[in-house]
Amino acid sequence: MRFIVRDRNTKKYLGIICLSSDFADLKGRDDAIGWKRSQRTDGGMLSHTAIGSVIVPTQPFGYSYVGGKLLSLLLLSDVVAATWERLYGDKLVGITTTSLYGHGEGGSQYSGLNPYWKSYGHSAGSMSLRADRSAELLMQRWMEYAHPRAYWEFYKAQRPSGMPLRRNATELARKFCYRELGIDVLETSSEHQRGIYFSHLYSNSFEFLRGELPASRLVPRFDQSVEFLVDIWKIKHASKRVKNLVAQNKFSRVGLFYDELLGSTWEEARTRFLR
Repeated sequence: MRFIVRDRNTKKYLGIICLSSDFADLKGRDDAIGWKRSQRTDGGMLSHTAIGSVIVPTQPFGYSYVGGKLLSLLLLSDVVAATWERLYGDKLVGITTTSLYGHGEGGSQYSGLNPYWKSYGHSAGSMSLRADRSAELLMQRWMEYAHPRAYWEFYKAQRPSGMPLRRNATELARKFCYRELGIDVLETSSEHQRGIYFSHLYSNSFEFLRGELPASRLVPRFDQSVEFLVDIWKIKHASKRVKNLVAQNKFSRVGLFYDELLGSTWEEARTRFLR
């Protein structure tokens, strides 16, 4: 699911949010929930969580107003949860995300957003490196020819609900190809650890995800309205940020280089920027 976040008054774009199928395994999160793999996959409970795979503010909104924190809060809004349930028929009770630079002040846009986002340690740090688009397509074609069963499972098979049979299929397919082609795992994986964050939207989300109670007994943990979440961002984060930057004469009204691309044709952009 993709969302564009826009300011109601100025109509300016503030950022983009993307919600995807959650990680099948994530130790810090799973330990906190008390989740067994059979509950997540065979029990279908993973369909009740998602991952915030893209949470990116535009600039200079992101820098001058800590826009990433606003988008991180809006990901937890009732608008997002209702859209998920309408499209997929599953109650959304929790959202996972990861931070590139771990935890701590200055290390993540989720810092200071407790209790809405809670830290649950670090990832194991083993993700396959993505090849360029042409190589990915070649591997996919090779798998279809040499391993049709695996190709079907990763790219074609669906559950009765219409969801893919294999979650995180692209990552798993990539690892399958690297392994079958005899490419050294040390050359194709990153050991970089990311910070793990999880937001349980209900005070008893964990019990629901363990299959201990029905959806009818879920109790909201906080006000999920857009208005409330925006106020949290304004009062606790944006106002402080603006005051500090103004005091230090560091407040920026300058966008990024790609602002100059607006309104350009491909030929104009290529001539100016791809020399």
